Amino acid sequence: MELLRDRRAEFDEAGVQPVGISRDSPYTHIAWTQALDLNFGLLSDFNGDAVCRFGIGFEFPIVVVFLQLIGVVNSRQLRDFRRFALVIITIIAAVITPSTDPYSMLALAIPMMIFYEVSIVIGRIRERRLRKAAAAARATPEAA
Repeated sequence: MELLRDRRAEFDEAGVQPVGISRDSPYTHIAWTQALDLNFGLLSDFNGDAVCRFGIGFEFPIVVVFLQLIGVVNSRQLRDFRRFALVIITIIAAVITPSTDPYSMLALAIPMMIFYEVSIVIGRIRERRLRKAAAAARATPEAA
C-alpha cells in the first residue's frame, strides 16, 4: 500500500485512480489509512464477492478451451462468433462487477476479451497439430 501511496503522482499523470480492495472491515481500512497516511481509497470486500466474481470471469478461457478439446466448438466457429462474444463479454462484465463504475467493468471485460482471443489461438494450434498428425498417419504405410 505504501508503494501506491508513494507513486501517486505517477498515477495522476497517467490519469489513473488507484484503489485498494481487501476483505478487511471498513473500520480496519480507516485505521490503515490513518496509520500509513494513504492518499487513495480503500474498498471493503468483506464477504469476498468482488474476488469471487473476478475469479469466475478469469475461468472463462478455461471453459472455452475445454469446449474446443471436447469438440463442441472449433477455432473457426469462435472466430466467426467474435463480434457477438465481445458484446456478451461486456454485458457479463457489467453484470458481475461489484460497482457501477466503468473502470471495474473494463478491468474484467478487457482481460476476458484478450483471453477469448488467446483461446482461439490455442484452438488453432491444436487443430494444426491434429491435422499434421493425421497427415503423417496417412503418409506412413501401415505394417501388415
